[in-house]
Amino acid sequence: VMTRAAGELDYGEDEALRPGRPDLPPDPRYCVELDCVDLSALTDGGGEEKADKDRLQAALAQIERERAAMENIQAALGSGPWSMEFDERGEIIACIWTDVFRHMLGYEGEADFPNRLDSWSNLLHEEDKAYVMKEYWYTVRDYTGEKTYDVKYRLLTRNAGWR
Repeated sequence: VMTRAAGELDYGEDEALRPGRPDLPPDPRYCVELDCVDLSALTDGGGEEKADKDRLQAALAQIERERAAMENIQAALGSGPWSMEFDERGEIIACIWTDVFRHMLGYEGEADFPNRLDSWSNLLHEEDKAYVMKEYWYTVRDYTGEKTYDVKYRLLTRNAGWR
């Protein structure tokens, strides 16, 4: 199941901070990779900079705890998470298949199951493919948030045939 809202940031009461219009998905230019955050850029001096650095470190620690908890939930459900990022025109700019997802399909890593949509879509059963892809793109382009991608389909796995 994929919903567009899954990857959105929660601005809480600070909705005005959200780039662009609040009724549209977040601007991908404002997305950050947590592994790339450089805390050394903040000064180690006293005062406000130190407080900002401490708050940032606490926020990053909280995000890491929530990420670990989500991984545990996904493992308990037998679910392989994946994510996609889109530009303002609804075109894919990043497609990320986790190793858990890859292993569920019998693949080892990115070398044999690249981070591209067609890695997955090429494995769809011919009788299901047109409908599945139509529903996928309809959901991606639904900016009302009312459409949920919940489609049953057959997928060819590397070692276990159609599932």
